[in-house]
Amino acid sequence: AVGMATRILPHNFREVLAAQIRLLGGHETRLLPDFPTGGIVDTSEYDDGRGRLRVRARLETTADNTIVIREIPHGTTTESLIASVEAAAQKGKVQLSSITDFTTDRVEIEIGLPRGVAAAEVIPQLYAHTDCEVSVSSNLLVIRDRRPVEMTTSEVLRFLTDQLLDQVRRELEH
Repeated sequence: AVGMATRILPHNFREVLAAQIRLLGGHETRLLPDFPTGGIVDTSEYDDGRGRLRVRARLETTADNTIVIREIPHGTTTESLIASVEAAAQKGKVQLSSITDFTTDRVEIEIGLPRGVAAAEVIPQLYAHTDCEVSVSSNLLVIRDRRPVEMTTSEVLRFLTDQLLDQVRRELEH
C-alpha cells in the first residue's frame, strides 16, 4: 500500500471568488495561501501549490529593548512558539532575559532583552533558531475521476470553476 497525503493550505474565500470571476472572464489568475494567524510569507518557492512557503512571525521592536510578536506563523500556536524560543534560549542560540505572554484575542508575546543586547542582533537569531520562521509545504493531492491526482492551485481553481459553471448551466436548463 502506498501512503498518500494531501496538504491544502488555507485561502481567503473572497480572493478565491475573485479569482474564479477572473477565470470566467477569460483572464489568468494567481492565487496564494492566506493564513488566519497572519505573519509574513515568502512565496518565492510556492510553485503554484507544488512547493513550499516560508512563514515568519511579525516582530516589532520597542525603544526599551523589547521585541513584541503580534502575528505567528501558520501551524504554530503561542504556546509552541514560546516553547521554541525558551528552548533556543536554553541552548544559547537566542539571547533574552524574559518572555511574557499577554495574548488575549490578539497575539502579544513580549521578549525582554538583556542589558546591552540590541534587537537587531536577536531578531535574526529568533528567525534562525525558533518557530518564528517555519517552512510550510503544499501538496495538492485530490481525487479526480475516482483516482488520486496531484494538481496545482491553478488547476484546482480551474476544475472547481468549471464544475460550478456546469452546475449553474444545469440549474438554468432545469
